[in-house]
Amino acid sequence: MAKTLFPGRFGGGIPADFWVQKEQLIAAFIKANKLQPVTHEALRVDAHPIAASLVAGGKQAITVDYILNIRGGRRTPHLHYRGELYILDAKQWNAFSAPLLKEFSQKIASANTIGFEHFMEIGESFSALGHL
Repeated sequence: MAKTLFPGRFGGGIPADFWVQKEQLIAAFIKANKLQPVTHEALRVDAHPIAASLVAGGKQAITVDYILNIRGGRRTPHLHYRGELYILDAKQWNAFSAPLLKEFSQKIASANTIGFEHFMEIGESFSALGHL
């Protein structure tokens, strides 16, 4: 089991323990797909050509993530690797997540018990699958 690197469940917006364990998988995927990192600034609404009509006065910086999810955390498929951000399209995300889904299935099938809080989180995830 991975050592907790950040206090709490999330460290700086990412579920750190899980992704630290997947570093080699992430690196291989980035290399195989020739992904290039993007900057957070490139995703700002005011960096878009129609920014003048989107941002009143052009002075306030509003990120796409802020508009789409005020709770924080980027809700579009992406990977973090060595301090860089990589955005994935739907096809790339499906390719990346498929082996992880198999791993999740195996872990759930072999679990003898699970705590209530984690059970509820898994239940919420399965509930979301029914709405896709």
